[in-house]
Amino acid sequence: MMKQPRKILSGLIIAGFALLYFASMMPETRSYPPFLNKAKQLGLPAKDCAYCHTSPQGGEQHNARGNWLVAQKKERKAYAVDVSWLKDYKATETTKAAPKKSGKKKT
Repeated sequence: MMKQPRKILSGLIIAGFALLYFASMMPETRSYPPFLNKAKQLGLPAKDCAYCHTSPQGGEQHNARGNWLVAQKKERKAYAVDVSWLKDYKATETTKAAPKKSGKKKT
């Protein structure tokens, strides 16, 4: 009679470890609306997630500013990105937006 509870317990332990394993393998997503709100509170011209991401909806892909924040997190050995670091961000000529083309072709 003692074998049944033991099987259940060992099954639960295995399932728990499997859950922890898969959760640890998930990519970290640390950007979310509070980051955008914080950037606005700091007086930064953030209108949407494209301030640090390549997409206005956010996601995995970062633009130059987002990549800079990720690099700062590693450099500062921080657990998470701190939006206030953006006050120190200096865009270089290669990371600034390219001027819009007029649509007229040169001949």
